[in-house]
Amino acid sequence: MLIPTIMKVVLISIGTFSSLLNLTMMLFIYLYRSHQLIKSTSVFISITVIIGLLIGKIPIFLGSFSPNSLICTIILICHPLSFHIVFTALLIKAIRIYRLFRGSRRGNPIRCISSNSIIIQFLLAFVFEV
Repeated sequence: MLIPTIMKVVLISIGTFSSLLNLTMMLFIYLYRSHQLIKSTSVFISITVIIGLLIGKIPIFLGSFSPNSLICTIILICHPLSFHIVFTALLIKAIRIYRLFRGSRRGNPIRCISSNSIIIQFLLAFVFEV
């Protein structure tokens, strides 16, 4: 089924606006990464969520072309990959918050919340969720 031209224009306009908004937020996070609030949200996790959202918008732009096997394959890959990246990043963020609260209540040292350990946790969770 072909999408009418006006619908293509509307979808691409919305996709472009939201992609530009995501790229602006990514640039903002990168430029102000030394700010205490941005540091506390984990720059890696925040940028990873935005990258996952951007990957999820690829089918919006590819839908305006005539379908062929390559475009259909990319569209079929983008949705699960986007969900997987965003879900994994949010899972690691939830684990990080849990460890912070657990460690602050008991007076125990807080483990595995450094940038390197978050990247390793993300990669492990990403591989094992598949």
